[in-house]
Amino acid sequence: MAPLGHTLLSTYSNTELTLDRDRAQIARDQQDRVFLCLQLSGTCHVRQDAREAALEPGDFCVVTTVRPYFAVYPTNSSQLVLAIATPDLTARIGELRRLTAMRVQDANGAGRLASRFIQMLPRVQDELSGPAPLQIANQAIDLAALALSERAALAGISLSSPAILALHRLKIAVDAHLSNPNASCTEIAEAAGISVRYANLLLGKEGTSLERHLRARRLERCREALLDPRQAERSTSEIGYAWGFKNAGHFARSFKAAYGLPPGEFRNAARR
Repeated sequence: MAPLGHTLLSTYSNTELTLDRDRAQIARDQQDRVFLCLQLSGTCHVRQDAREAALEPGDFCVVTTVRPYFAVYPTNSSQLVLAIATPDLTARIGELRRLTAMRVQDANGAGRLASRFIQMLPRVQDELSGPAPLQIANQAIDLAALALSERAALAGISLSSPAILALHRLKIAVDAHLSNPNASCTEIAEAAGISVRYANLLLGKEGTSLERHLRARRLERCREALLDPRQAERSTSEIGYAWGFKNAGHFARSFKAAYGLPPGEFRNAARR
């Protein structure tokens, strides 16, 4: 498996193979991960938690490494596996027990978008540098979470907490509005389908608010840009404006408060 940000990515081509991960193997391994198994060619049958997914090319399902699972691969089967730390996925959609070994089809909607995006990753993985691998990995997890949520809704499955889904929608809405300097908290909350009061209640459990989370995400994007050598010719003010800061002075003060140095000095220190 090769690292992609905080995930691991691998592609397997199989002769006929049966994989049986039992409790003894789990006890020896003790790694809490989710495997997103995306079929590239041939077929595969995956079973976990009393469900079985028959995967065709483009389909995917998830299995967790902390409970037994069983998979059968015929000859000439190939599969892409994205290994995700369990908290990175459960933070987005909650408890996974009712979603393991559930087939997400490459048919339409979020399932198709997630499948096509993840299939692209091996082709670009070696070309990514700087903050790009982490950003791409997070986008892959976001799309997988949306596809699983959509699949659960179609199956009539209520995920563990509506609040978790609302928080996930809210964070996606925030990220979609980062570059808009005129985006208001009301507009962002409405895009997530909730009120500003409820948005602040959800984020309050993480020790922040909608306004502070919006500012923090803008600063994270600016930090990534300042660390990216491909953006070395952009001025710090240009980067701040691009990510929604209306005033260069306010951007510089906010950045220093978050990261300990003004943007220009931060960039120079990173180069050294």
